[in-house]
Amino acid sequence: MEESQNKLLIPIAILIAGSLIAWGIFTTREKTPTINNSATDTSGQTTSQITKNTVEIKDSDYILGNPDADLIFITFSDFECGFCKIFHQTMHQIIDEYGKNGQVAWIFRQTPIYGVTAEEKAAAARCAGQLGNNTKFWEMSDKIFQTEFSKEKKFVVEQLTEIARFIKLDEDKFVKCLNSKAILEEVQQEYQNGVDTGILGTNTTQGGTPHTVILTRMGRTYPINGAQPYSVIKPIIDLIIKGQ
Repeated sequence: MEESQNKLLIPIAILIAGSLIAWGIFTTREKTPTINNSATDTSGQTTSQITKNTVEIKDSDYILGNPDADLIFITFSDFECGFCKIFHQTMHQIIDEYGKNGQVAWIFRQTPIYGVTAEEKAAAARCAGQLGNNTKFWEMSDKIFQTEFSKEKKFVVEQLTEIARFIKLDEDKFVKCLNSKAILEEVQQEYQNGVDTGILGTNTTQGGTPHTVILTRMGRTYPINGAQPYSVIKPIIDLIIKGQ
């Protein structure tokens, strides 16, 4: 009987994830302008139509938790997206429970679809990682979400520099990194990965942030659409882990 039940776990998880997609379209809908012509409509949330092999762990990723975890959450997120801020807190709650045992790890991909200041914040996070380490990337990311920013770029840069000082980064090196062409290209590559994956929309689907793809050690992928609450994601994690 137990073996029979286990065989049903993965299909059940898929059905639950599918229902989340529909639920997310109605509960986390947010209109957003695009920053380039390669993106399609970014209002609302994405569907599960994701090309399987386009979402994978990269050497450039910063990972919170054990890189060899049973499940890797890859979140496509934007620092100026209100729902992304909410889901960022949810993911920390997930890592607090499942990360300590090495079951879940988390990758944050930059998807700045709101414009220039979003790109600046995305660049700041990657600069923190380059100038510091993996920990500094996550410290910067958390502080950006916690900070109330100006709408003007010059003041945003000043605020980001203040955060860099607060987390003990070299200020001069941080400003130089923030203004470099190389760091902007890194951010744009992550953004393009989201576009190529279909997370920002396709010819037949809408897209938006946050969007998360769960990768398992067995090579399976499960989409989590929108800012789903912890109470919804937890049973999916439990089903996938038990079903492996």
